[in-house]
Amino acid sequence: SIPRYKLSVHSSHLRDYLLKVMKDGKECPEFVTTEEDKLLPIPVFSRVSPEQPSAFLLHIMIMLGEFETELEFRQQKSIKLCLSKCNLIPSDHLDDRSYVQKYSNDLLKRIIEEVFSVQPITLRRLEIYIVRCKRLLDSVLLDDAIPIIDLPPTILTELLNERRKDLDDEWDIRRANLLDVIYKGLP
Repeated sequence: SIPRYKLSVHSSHLRDYLLKVMKDGKECPEFVTTEEDKLLPIPVFSRVSPEQPSAFLLHIMIMLGEFETELEFRQQKSIKLCLSKCNLIPSDHLDDRSYVQKYSNDLLKRIIEEVFSVQPITLRRLEIYIVRCKRLLDSVLLDDAIPIIDLPPTILTELLNERRKDLDDEWDIRRANLLDVIYKGLP
């Protein structure tokens, strides 16, 4: 449960309203459903496509995933683990490239059947989306890549600075090794 002080004003009002509805025993059909087999609508305020990798992956997790709250998968360390937490890919053999390749293909097939099939797009656009989606899934699942285009500037700067430090450290090690070789070769 999220502490009340961390909720926005609107979330707090919605929480209070829903608790009142549940306490009074009067279920409001806009907010509460008892039909377990009924798929609830997912509001999408703009076109979500593989051209916006982070938004698209989040949309896929929300639309196809199995979870109680978004916090369950948003707190994972990688997108691969998020997809696993949502039961979109199995959690077994995540380090085995051949298994993960199969998971990527299975997830792509599911996205084509359940997401792209309901989007109002042309066949040409569908072809582009499938290719981009395949590349995105492979990069996220096989290479643990982060869709860097959608990172906030502060996080991107921090990542790039860490990478720069790693490169500088590697350069120092190689330079020291080269100097050792040169000194050993001197008479």
